[in-house]
Amino acid sequence: MAGVVSRKKSWRIWWIVDKQRYFASLKNSEYSKKDAEKEAYRREIEGERLIKGNCSFAEYARDFVVRSGKTPITTEKFNKMIERYAGYTEKNKISSLYDALTESFINNYKNECKAEGIANATINRDICYLKQLVADAREQGLKIKCNLKIIKYEKENPKIPDMPTNTERQQILDWFRNNCPKFYIWIYFVMTRGWRMGEFIKMAVSDVNLENRTLTVRHTKTGVERLAKLTDEDCMVIHEHILFLKRTDQYKVDGLLIPPQKKEARDIGRNALLKWVRKACRELNISKHITNHSFRHWVVTAVLDQTANIENVKQLTGHEDTRTILEHYTHSTTEGITRGLKVTKLKVSPLSDRFVPKRVPKNG
Repeated sequence: MAGVVSRKKSWRIWWIVDKQRYFASLKNSEYSKKDAEKEAYRREIEGERLIKGNCSFAEYARDFVVRSGKTPITTEKFNKMIERYAGYTEKNKISSLYDALTESFINNYKNECKAEGIANATINRDICYLKQLVADAREQGLKIKCNLKIIKYEKENPKIPDMPTNTERQQILDWFRNNCPKFYIWIYFVMTRGWRMGEFIKMAVSDVNLENRTLTVRHTKTGVERLAKLTDEDCMVIHEHILFLKRTDQYKVDGLLIPPQKKEARDIGRNALLKWVRKACRELNISKHITNHSFRHWVVTAVLDQTANIENVKQLTGHEDTRTILEHYTHSTTEGITRGLKVTKLKVSPLSDRFVPKRVPKNG
């Protein structure tokens, strides 16, 4: 039997699964008493259904994604993990959720991913999501036998990106203006703001406010919106881009700032943008492997070098953790080293002056 009781700013709910009572807390601001009661009964029914074995791993994982309210970017990555892991369970003829969420099975999955050449970052992300599912299943009242401490993350080999120089940045920007005006606004803000690709390709026309000189970034990795202030150059680029959309009949008040090429597509897609970057580098004879994240690394390094204030970087690029910036996004640049040497510069005199023989006056 499930129930609920008030605890100041939260509801204390309980439910019984397999003759064992479980408890959880729900916020008063998010749940009314009636909703809390429904949630308690739902967890009880769901727990009984799972114990009877009527729910597969894929069903439970997709239900968790909906209940947890993941951001669109995280949901997309979570669904990819579900597809990979569900395929692995089917191949090994595992139908029970209890067997799928054991430390031995997860470790075997990790080893198989390594053998297939999947990047360690992807493996670690999948392990992180699987640990979230184990924790949620236990909260739902399921007796999942899994020792999370045994499941270790793989060491990631950090890749130092090929960051462009100032000259190369200007060359690429000019190339987009002349050859690909539709994506000029994207490459401009990537180079000057260091925004993530997913944040910009889903930006709508309504997010722009030229009167107040602001731009709202809604589709962030953390799920928290942020407001970016626009400079004169930013406003000019956005204004020209909107005029370009109107001239080419691609402008919609409720549409995206960069409309997709196909009507049924949700957005322009990452591969389309990266294809143009590679083409620009190829025609400009730039041999570096430059991507969207190369410019992001450059912006973080340049701003931190100029201002020496990490809070400016967090506000500009949307980072949440200071440690991430310091560990993964700060690099040395030729321009930064040159400026640093100017600070340490001292006046010196040639050492050879010490070895010039003194003149001996002639005796008159």
